[in-house]
Amino acid sequence: MRTVKDISQDEFENIKNFYDFYTPTLVKKYSELLANYEKNNINTETYRAYLNIVNRTASLIKNLAQTTNPFVACAIFQYLLWYGYLSKDHQLIYSISNRVNNLSMTGADIMLGKSVCLNNADMQTSVLRALGNNAYLMGCIIDPRKEANFEYRPNIHREIDSKEKLMDRLKSKLIGLTPLKNIGNHAVSIFNYNTAYFVSDPTSLAFGEFYDFLKIRYIGSSLSVEAKASLSLILRSINPKEFADIINAIYLMSDRRYINVNFVKNIYEEVINLCRHNEPVLDDFHNQNKQDIDILCHKLKLKS
Repeated sequence: MRTVKDISQDEFENIKNFYDFYTPTLVKKYSELLANYEKNNINTETYRAYLNIVNRTASLIKNLAQTTNPFVACAIFQYLLWYGYLSKDHQLIYSISNRVNNLSMTGADIMLGKSVCLNNADMQTSVLRALGNNAYLMGCIIDPRKEANFEYRPNIHREIDSKEKLMDRLKSKLIGLTPLKNIGNHAVSIFNYNTAYFVSDPTSLAFGEFYDFLKIRYIGSSLSVEAKASLSLILRSINPKEFADIINAIYLMSDRRYINVNFVKNIYEEVINLCRHNEPVLDDFHNQNKQDIDILCHKLKLKS
């Protein structure tokens, strides 16, 4: 277990800057921003429809796997996500074009059939929380020029938009190379399991661990990213003390290794087999969501 005397000067500055960022005044401003946004932009029927889908997804995962284990829950969510069980036309494509950008239910883009990392991670986080897990949305900085080589990737097909608008591609490259200071250019979920915090990236189909101060190491990969904890605070108005406790816990566990490639592989392989053997159940789940998906697609039309 790390102690205060193990902290280097650079780490100390990082921690100091972190706590300076999470001031009560700033939290209050974010809370007011979110409240005003919801009041002015969220149709009650639309928000309820989204929550219905989140809660049904959590119930399906619990009934299908007979567990609320967050590793299993993330893997099942990602199977449902990429095979279109949460989308209007039963298909999902990763695309930066035609975003809805609804601050209070960011995952709603998924129902429309297109999504990016923020949509995927935000909805996955909501599903984990509906299952009773301590889960949070976290931004991070990832260098788009670095290739991510994985020792293992689950056999889940992901559709990538090859016909994105030129302007959207240019914007994406610009944001990817110059990430926002306190948010980053990528989004993941973090969750607590057996008193330790782990990372799930539904867009990359990967799990990760923390090391050093707010740095994430993807399991079975050379990929390493810097976490930006502010994203969850902005979108969910988390109590600053609660979030400070989480960051402290992450720091204290950052010199240990908890999971490995075999662990990740076993989780995904068992989940893929489970889902493939229960396709009729998943089809029924998609049909049960159809009315709420239609409400979302009607109210949150894609921008032309």
